[in-house]
Amino acid sequence: MPEERPQDVVARGYDTGADAFAAWQRRITGSRRLERVGEVLALLPDHPDVLELGSGAGVSSTRMLAGRARLIGVDISAEQVRRAQERLADATFLHEDYTKVSFEPDSFDAVVAFYAPDAQLFNPGQPVATTPEQIRASFAGLFSDGNGALSFETTEVILPSSGDYAVTQGTFTLSYTDPATHQAATITGNYVTLWRHQDDDSWKIMRDIATPGLQTAATP
Repeated sequence: MPEERPQDVVARGYDTGADAFAAWQRRITGSRRLERVGEVLALLPDHPDVLELGSGAGVSSTRMLAGRARLIGVDISAEQVRRAQERLADATFLHEDYTKVSFEPDSFDAVVAFYAPDAQLFNPGQPVATTPEQIRASFAGLFSDGNGALSFETTEVILPSSGDYAVTQGTFTLSYTDPATHQAATITGNYVTLWRHQDDDSWKIMRDIATPGLQTAATP
């Protein structure tokens, strides 16, 4: 019998506990999630293409995105995806591990993802991004690059017994347009990500560190 991955444990938990999780979400007060979604949408053109990672069961923030954007949501829980698709028939929801799913370059105007407000992003060759605006700027070039693409392969998940934090590590592959040569290039490397358990039972990134390895240029 194959060993169960941490991702499978997470998926099963959100599948079997879907009703309890939904009831708990309805008790949340004081969340600024809709405010943050509105801030993102205000920066985008009319009817933008948006990708939501960890889209869940189609709660209010996802409904807000689906009402104003062409939305694709990705979630590791089959039951959460089923509920989201049932509630929001005009949006597209994929039952996938978001670290494995891939799309064509330039597919989206925005990605709604997992960074906490006080997160820090350590990208090679760039100053440390310490604000949400700086983190968005770090990814903006990738999303507008015709050769831009980013994929991950998680090799280890560390879950301390406290349950407050988790660490993932693995490899990444980044495709982009080399500003020096204006040619397509690819770089591979390693990453370590620190996650913190939030009050709303979600997990958000606190520190995201990438270390580059081999860089190759596309053959003309």
